[in-house]
Amino acid sequence: MITPIGSQNREPLEESGLHMHKRISRNEVILEKDDSPGDYELWYRNDHVSGYCISINDIGYEFVRTVTR
Repeated sequence: MITPIGSQNREPLEESGLHMHKRISRNEVILEKDDSPGDYELWYRNDHVSGYCISINDIGYEFVRTVTR
């Protein structure tokens, strides 16, 4: 369920249709689409982003870009 918080729309990772593929650093994660294995996205830790974010351990992450191998 997407939860609006001011100008932010936050969705838990478990409900987003993505799952954790790899944690690159404290601030960066690679998420993989559940329905399309091999489709990866880079997400950056930003708990105060305006717009859509995915919540991982109660911290907001914003989409940066798709990742190709």
